[in-house]
Amino acid sequence: MAISLVFLALVSFSSCGHSNAQKEYNKIRTLIRGHELVNYRIGEEEAGFLKSVRESWHTHEKECPDPIFSEVLETAEFEVSVSGVVNFHTHQIPEYSSSDSKQNLREGIRAATIGVARSKSLDGRIYCKEGLCFIKLSERAVEVFEDQGGDLSRTLYVELNK
Repeated sequence: MAISLVFLALVSFSSCGHSNAQKEYNKIRTLIRGHELVNYRIGEEEAGFLKSVRESWHTHEKECPDPIFSEVLETAEFEVSVSGVVNFHTHQIPEYSSSDSKQNLREGIRAATIGVARSKSLDGRIYCKEGLCFIKLSERAVEVFEDQGGDLSRTLYVELNK
């Protein structure tokens, strides 16, 4: 369903009249509104949690560079870096602009991409500091992004011993 929304949005924004394009834009915007994550700075407690995860949890998946999420960021016109990941997950789609069709197209693509590719968060937060961020996907899964030598790395950790 979400993938079909991306194509519907692109077709609507590029070929429909103003009122139809605005309806489609607002439909996609409404679907993702309120699901943005809150940017939360990594402090001592969060750093200790992440250290424990890295030391004792199973690395389920590690990719460096991460080709899939890098492509997602590029499609949505965010920087391919940890700051781009944070911006992707915290981005709020602005209201439809009657005077800026380029903004509407860019933000429509972003909304559709975010709707398809965003991570679900256990606590509504993305924890970050320079070059590092993580999302608690569940009580037993954490997704970690890092800037590593000009590439974006993604690691999924899972706790198996619970």
